[in-house]
Amino acid sequence: MSDEGETRGTKRKHLPDETRARFILGDNLEHLSCIIYKGLEEGVPGKTIMQCGAPLDLLYTRPRDALELALDKLNAYPFADVPAHWRELYEEASLYQAAMILKYRAAVERGRRNIIERLRPRVRIEGGDWTQEIVAVLDRGMQLSGATGRKKLYENVFQQLESLFPEKTLNGIPAAFHTVTPCDLATEQPVTLSREVLGLIGFQHWLDNERRPLIIAGALAEWPATQLWKDPRYLLGLTLGGRRLVPVEVGRLYTDDDWGQRLIPFHSFMTDYLLPEHPTEIGYLAQHDLFDHIPALKADVITPDYCWTTPPISEDEATLKTAGLGTVQQLDEPLVNAWLGPSGTRTPLHTDPYHNILCQVIGFKYVRLYPPAETACLYPQGIDDKGVNMENTSQVDISHHAARALGRDWDPDAVRVIEEQFPKFAEARYEEAILKPGECLYVPLGWWHYVESLSTSFSVSFWWN
Repeated sequence: MSDEGETRGTKRKHLPDETRARFILGDNLEHLSCIIYKGLEEGVPGKTIMQCGAPLDLLYTRPRDALELALDKLNAYPFADVPAHWRELYEEASLYQAAMILKYRAAVERGRRNIIERLRPRVRIEGGDWTQEIVAVLDRGMQLSGATGRKKLYENVFQQLESLFPEKTLNGIPAAFHTVTPCDLATEQPVTLSREVLGLIGFQHWLDNERRPLIIAGALAEWPATQLWKDPRYLLGLTLGGRRLVPVEVGRLYTDDDWGQRLIPFHSFMTDYLLPEHPTEIGYLAQHDLFDHIPALKADVITPDYCWTTPPISEDEATLKTAGLGTVQQLDEPLVNAWLGPSGTRTPLHTDPYHNILCQVIGFKYVRLYPPAETACLYPQGIDDKGVNMENTSQVDISHHAARALGRDWDPDAVRVIEEQFPKFAEARYEEAILKPGECLYVPLGWWHYVESLSTSFSVSFWWN
């Protein structure tokens, strides 16, 4: 240690404990900012950010301005068409802004007024909570840019922040989600249930010979998530006290005009949508790669061996016409998505160009499935007003039919209107079931399916081909 370091350390020994702790925190925050700056100095193969030109000069001294400029560019294109260099600018500007927030907060903790005054105009702390602000900057940077070049740096920063942030109060957060077991489903068209966990050979036999949906009980017996995810406090702990931002679908169905999406802190998602018995609106964390976003959750799940079986090549004409099938890539590993929401969240009747294992971890879901041969009776949508191809989604809102099947209050007039508007729909063959905790559902390629949460529900889907 240098003489200067020894003198500084000696002086701090005589400070009150609280003051000394603040100096130590300031040192750690400054150190993390240096880690970010050093990481940004490392080159990334294939980067095209130099095409941004003059905005690059803003990155170190005015990253907030660079962020706003990059965001304007991201909003000027459909998401899939944003030029790579503008994504990269947003990715890097987010890290520079995070580093500046850290330097500013380090100065606050140490009482360095000259640095505070110099950086204050360049640092925007929404609501006065610097911890939430830096997480928001980083999460938006990852999710809006894709973090194609700096992903490891982002993950390292999030990991370091875990030890630097004060714990958030958990007042009012219960030790377990409230889930009520629904009544058994009385149906003449049940999804086949295997009460024994199938091995690879047994499941491959089902694929080769049955080619139908199948529920497998006990398939998640080895998953830590079946116990750990019952506790909302556990999930908050893995999301930096609920500070991490998650994309939430707000509205009844994504086909409704008033449906929208918000990027909000996980704690807000929990307290506004998941925990209230009667939330003011429906919020759904749907089809999100939560495990890439929050890697610590990966340890709680196990990819089903079924995803490594080989589905037979279909010769069925209706299956081969599955929307999107002609453009999907061969997957090297399954696509994994999380589905977390309160009772009443719904995914409208739709089809996917992959085979799917839907694993029900917490709570209960009603599912109804139609084979590809019934496609004409389900009235697929076309191109919507925004130019988005929606042919994988049915025009028929079957939520009223689901309510009738579940023995709940349902609207006969709404059902009559639907069946008058879509006369072939009543002829369509289907299977239905209530998916229970610990079960998984195999959804074959091209099968249409409607899903509705009957309680607080946490599911994980695995797509493969």
